Amino acid sequence: MGAWGTGIFADDLSCDIRNAYEDLLTYNHSPEEAERKVIQEFEMDKINLEELDSDRVAWIALAVTEWKCGRLLSDHVKEKALQVIHQGADILLFETSKQQAKRKMVLEKTKQQLLSPLPRRKRLKPLPVYRCPWKVGDVLAVQLSEDQTFISGDAFALLHLVKIEKYKLSKYAPDDMYSEEPWFMVCNWLGGDLQALEASQFDNQYIIKELHGLEYGKPVQYQSIYLRLDLFHIAEKLISAPPTVFNLPPPDVFSIEKQFGKRGMDTNFYCLPHDLTRWFSSGKAVHPE
Repeated sequence: MGAWGTGIFADDLSCDIRNAYEDLLTYNHSPEEAERKVIQEFEMDKINLEELDSDRVAWIALAVTEWKCGRLLSDHVKEKALQVIHQGADILLFETSKQQAKRKMVLEKTKQQLLSPLPRRKRLKPLPVYRCPWKVGDVLAVQLSEDQTFISGDAFALLHLVKIEKYKLSKYAPDDMYSEEPWFMVCNWLGGDLQALEASQFDNQYIIKELHGLEYGKPVQYQSIYLRLDLFHIAEKLISAPPTVFNLPPPDVFSIEKQFGKRGMDTNFYCLPHDLTRWFSSGKAVHPE
């Protein structure tokens, strides 16, 4: 079940059910549709309530979620949840007597909650949509301070936008509700004079970040080819976003990933200078084939 506590939503399954139900309501499904889809998707009617099965908490999670959302708590879901609570068998899933006592208190409180009138409708807001303000091929200049570079004076590093990935905000959201994530490669260039910078100076040479660590007690080496820029709150941050200096045809992403893998590292506007310093200090210059 992946539990980390005695609370109703202190396990993976309960959290997944809550998120699914709330997402369905958020993206214009009726409470009845949301309930039906959750029960079907998580195969809840196949759960044997007479056995000591950790999946039984699914009914409690759905009932509490419906109650808290304040739209509808169906008799079917409430009865299933109260049956699980009454049996109290899931208390035995916890190892210590202290945990079992806490779980018993949680279930008793939950029972009283489910038997009480529904609260006011919970306001559910769709996740914001973030779209990339640049286009593939754009080269951005990121300013680094003097103490972040290996040359004297302030300098700039260059990021080449090689692809933009799309991801849906939720599996239940309409297809046109997606955000974008720009993937950059770090150009093998550091300099202070952007005015003299020309696109002809570049020949698709980039820096790959190398990381060393341990895996199962054995030394391993990782390498990141991409820097993924988090666009969270981009509307507020665009005022400090890196400027575009020019646009260059991007390298063949497919061949790069085949040669180096797809591993990337997340960053945001505020961390870019620091992350780029680490990138240059622990990276190597490559020329993708």
